Amino acid sequence: MWNNGDVPKALDVDWAAIERACTAGMSFQEAERVFGIPSDTIYKRSVRKAWIVPTKIEKIVREVSEREKTMQIVGNTVGQTWAERGEAHRRMVFEKAYGGLTSAQLPTPKSWKDAEIADKMARRAAGLDNAETQVNNMFHIGAPIAEDPAFGNVIDVESANPLPIEDGSTE
Repeated sequence: MWNNGDVPKALDVDWAAIERACTAGMSFQEAERVFGIPSDTIYKRSVRKAWIVPTKIEKIVREVSEREKTMQIVGNTVGQTWAERGEAHRRMVFEKAYGGLTSAQLPTPKSWKDAEIADKMARRAAGLDNAETQVNNMFHIGAPIAEDPAFGNVIDVESANPLPIEDGSTE
């Protein structure tokens, strides 16, 4: 097959040693000087065999970093845009509801259900209808009331003096 039974020089190369050296940080030009193989040949082999050389790692890190920066900028921009649109929509709805309610001659709510509906409409228009405000505004009937002026005064209905009626008498 081969002349004189000699193995061609290309097959006699210790590619494993060259790969270890190049992946450890040796440049292709240095590997050419050390191993006697043209740097172009080493480069082509590294591409074909997908060696993870430092320059490839640097390139991947740079690409990922640029991609992350781009995604962060895009994400922030889109987030701000949607937040601004949401705020503008909420403001527009509130202004329409406020304007409509101030000019309307609404009857006084006649039942708790009517009052609850009016309260929900006002809270939603003002942006107060979310989980945080619901938790902060919630109280439990029958729960002990702290002796704190912020909670107001507890009035005992049975012992309280009745309010005077318009004619001055009390009932």
